[in-house]
Amino acid sequence: MLLAANYKRQLDWDQIELGSYISYDPFIFVVWYRGIPFKRTPGIHMNNEAIVALLGYTIYDFKVGYSYDITISSLTPYISGGAHEIAIVWEWSDPKNKRKRRRPSQMFIPCPSF
Repeated sequence: MLLAANYKRQLDWDQIELGSYISYDPFIFVVWYRGIPFKRTPGIHMNNEAIVALLGYTIYDFKVGYSYDITISSLTPYISGGAHEIAIVWEWSDPKNKRKRRRPSQMFIPCPSF
């Protein structure tokens, strides 16, 4: 299990993303929260945007994922009931470049792969 967080700010707009990755090879399960809980933004009651759920599957060099954004903002009844996304990823590398370099940060910090 891997926990992750991301904070973004641009002028008066800011956002926090908090998530968890659970990998059970070849599957990955991801849950994210997007928004800033308990923060009031002018014109909006609360700065809550979405809960994101993702299910991914890896087979050889391919990854397939399905995610759904559950809208929890004040837009829910008017515009958006959520969003679906399908991802297909193909990873390849140069077979001539077999050497692996390990930097100190790669030895200790796991990175989500989906």
